[in-house]
Amino acid sequence: MPKNTHTAQTNTQTTTQTITQALTQTAVQPWAVWAIFMLIFMLGCWLRLDQFTQQILIDDEWHAIFRIEELSIRQLYRNFGYADHSIPMTIYYALLAKLTTVNETLMRLPGMIISIAFIGAAFIYLKTKSPVIALLTALFIACSPLLITYSRIARPYAFVIPFAWVALAAFTYYWEQAKSQRQIVMSICCYSLFAATAIWALPVIGPFVIAPFIYYATANLCRDKSQLLTHCWRLCNIGIPFSLLTLVLILPPLIGSFDLLSAKGGRDLPTLETYQQVVYVWLGNSHTLVTTGTLLLALIGLPATLTQFPIVRSALLGALLILLSIYLSKPAWVFNELTFGRYLMAILPLLFLCASVGAYRTINFLARLRHSALNKLKKLNKKTPPNTHEKQRAKKKNILTQGITLPLIAIISVGLLNGQIYQHSILPAFKQPNNSNTASAYYYFSPNPERNLVQQTIQALPTLTLPQAIKNNPKYNGNLVLAPFYFRSDYWAGPRYEAALSQPVLPGFTNGLCNPDTVIGELSAHPKRNLHFDNFVQLSQENDWINKDIRLFIWQKPAMRPTRSHPVSFDACDALFDKFPALYEDKYVKIFDIVNQPELVNQMITASKVR
Repeated sequence: MPKNTHTAQTNTQTTTQTITQALTQTAVQPWAVWAIFMLIFMLGCWLRLDQFTQQILIDDEWHAIFRIEELSIRQLYRNFGYADHSIPMTIYYALLAKLTTVNETLMRLPGMIISIAFIGAAFIYLKTKSPVIALLTALFIACSPLLITYSRIARPYAFVIPFAWVALAAFTYYWEQAKSQRQIVMSICCYSLFAATAIWALPVIGPFVIAPFIYYATANLCRDKSQLLTHCWRLCNIGIPFSLLTLVLILPPLIGSFDLLSAKGGRDLPTLETYQQVVYVWLGNSHTLVTTGTLLLALIGLPATLTQFPIVRSALLGALLILLSIYLSKPAWVFNELTFGRYLMAILPLLFLCASVGAYRTINFLARLRHSALNKLKKLNKKTPPNTHEKQRAKKKNILTQGITLPLIAIISVGLLNGQIYQHSILPAFKQPNNSNTASAYYYFSPNPERNLVQQTIQALPTLTLPQAIKNNPKYNGNLVLAPFYFRSDYWAGPRYEAALSQPVLPGFTNGLCNPDTVIGELSAHPKRNLHFDNFVQLSQENDWINKDIRLFIWQKPAMRPTRSHPVSFDACDALFDKFPALYEDKYVKIFDIVNQPELVNQMITASKVR
């Protein structure tokens, strides 16, 4: 072997060993690692569960409700539909309606449970490599504004990300570590189940979960061509069960919805501005310095992450394959950073892992610089060199100190970084008392207020001003009902009202009261399924007003109604409510006192011409 080649290999091995030692060496006791993790885990639970059961359904969450009202379970299985809905989630709602009831909390519960479990799963998986990196990554995941938002809405994002990464972990284990027959079978089953389910729930994740096939086929072919048949056999062992299960789940709806899905493609492409803004969406942060700093840490940590974590190589390839599929299919709205970010959202844990490694390596590098500078200073100041025993004792003390201090500094530093991300994110708004609209795109359409079109649309409405006699009266402290409602965030001003009144604002359905039971964007007064929402009021049902302890009823006049793409006439409602005395009225709203005049509800229902 040439001398230069041998030297290069030696240098590479030395670098790899240095990186490994920097990431794995720590004097922090296992009980301390678990104690810190439990604090991180509880923080993640609190950020996700605060006011969780109070949230209204909004935006694409309604697509599934409309589907289960129209279709049987068999029809749901065979149809993706033009409007976005996740087939397994919609089937879950349909089964809930058959077995018990459907409400907001039960719809969102699976995503919430999986999102919380992902914090623990990421920590346990990474802990075998590096306890410190495991803690830092768990902290990023626990505090991520985007992951917190997704955990609180009835959409597949909260569980597709963990499922995709579990699938990659299972494939990596199968190829790198599985030796016994039991380990091989378990890893094949795990990969097939999680990968196929992720694709079924959100087909755009497909390129990400099939990336390990391409990576390991290419890597092993380049490394050892003599084992080609063996590698092909191993790929078939895991590929055939996965392919069969995926075809069973995906083929029927693909055939049934091919025309509708084709209509969504060939429209848009990401722009340069999309790439600039998507990092803000992933981090859920509007501060340029914080976002740039986190991205820089991720870039610093990427080489070491690729070296130490085999799963990362498949994940990075998967992200590139998704990007390629975007340019080939040109899906609608992909120029928008939120839509583009969702297509590539599986990269988010990779971003957090790289940022964690980057933060720890940066702190380790600074500590070595400091140690080197102090040693040089000591050599200049000391006339007599220390003996061998003193050198060894000082070296052991330095290793022990760094083994404890550096991880703690890293955890504190990443904690402060996440604190800055939190401060400049939507999460402080989530923590406002009586906020039932955290699932609304009003908050998360874009972290940058100048690019948040939903927020701009709602804030362009007239400012709501109420007399102090209403705002300061303790009798009215409680639930308010606001109507009319429409399921899209850019047509629903609930966040504005809650911010102005500091009280829970429940949407009211006019279906069955002053409108026929066909108003688009509302739940039917007589749903076909067993649907009982806790955070909405059926205005046509007196018991619903009573059970939800409604204090005030706010009717928005035309000037306060955002323009709909599907115009609905509320002339009959305007005429009905004009018949009754209002506690307060201006050109924008009419407010009725329900707590002092409960008979008003019965009178409105009786006077309604709609049956």
